[in-house]
Amino acid sequence: MYELKSKMISVIQKIFAVLVILTFIICGFLVLMGPRITRSKMEKYLEQGDYYQALMFLNTVKDSELEKELRKELALESGTQAAIRTLKDNLQNPNEIKVIDVKIFDNEYEEDEEYMTYVIEFSLGNSSSYYALLYDDPKGNVMIGICRSLDEGAYDTSNENEGMEQTIAKLINSYDQEIGSVNIERVEKAIKNMDKRLIPLNKQ
Repeated sequence: MYELKSKMISVIQKIFAVLVILTFIICGFLVLMGPRITRSKMEKYLEQGDYYQALMFLNTVKDSELEKELRKELALESGTQAAIRTLKDNLQNPNEIKVIDVKIFDNEYEEDEEYMTYVIEFSLGNSSSYYALLYDDPKGNVMIGICRSLDEGAYDTSNENEGMEQTIAKLINSYDQEIGSVNIERVEKAIKNMDKRLIPLNKQ
């Protein structure tokens, strides 16, 4: 009888040891893979352009640092997507646009740091690059203008149109500290997936 109890205790101890090891393995897996799984889910929402669901999902993220990082990424990508749409609305042939690069800066004219300025480098068809300057506004994106070159000396200021382009180039060149970057391919895919449906993101 004593031997039986001893064997049972030994088995229980082994089972307990295995459970402890499994618990450590699971916890380690969650620590290592948790952020990757969270980011993967977030990227799916961003790719779909479903920024509202992305925002709701972020409310469930337990890791405060990861949540902060993803919230910034969400704000940058949703803002860029809206800026590209505004740019397209101001072009005669919006379907020919190819976005090459997007630089994002603080909007120095707004006290709220979540309002941003966008410099979008793009081409139309097989043409050379253009640069568009846009910024966030409480009522929506504002298109400032477009220039063909960031070289301020490349313009003939005796020509009114070129003088305006030079002014845009000067404004763009005055920004020097980017606040972040975006995955352009993902933003464009989100725009394509959304078609003409725009889900506004409440930044408050």
